[in-house]
Parts: sequence; C-alpha cells; structure tokens
Amino acid sequence: MPTKIVLDKPKYEPDSNTKQFWNDWDQRPFDLGILKQAIGNMRAQTYLKHS
Repeated sequence: MPTKIVLDKPKYEPDSNTKQFWNDWDQRPFDLGILKQAIGNMRAQTYLKHS
C-alpha cells in the first residue's frame, strides 16, 4: 500500500558543498525511471546469513 511519510528537518542538517538537500529533494520532478532502477538495485542485493 502506498504510504507518504513526512519528517521534520533534523537538528543537524546534511552538510554538503555539492547538494542542497532540502531544496533539491522537494523541487526535483518525480522520475519513475530512477525509482524503478532503485527498486531493481535493492532487489538484486544479496543477503548474507550470519552463522
């Protein structure tokens, strides 16, 4: 089931010289291709069992 989660900004925001996280994530248009690629990448990961 689709879910939307809204989080408060953290007390200490990410510190990056190349990415304005809070502006870019909110303003960037949704790209279904990137989402599909991310899901495929997650599904392709291997889980290691600890003995």
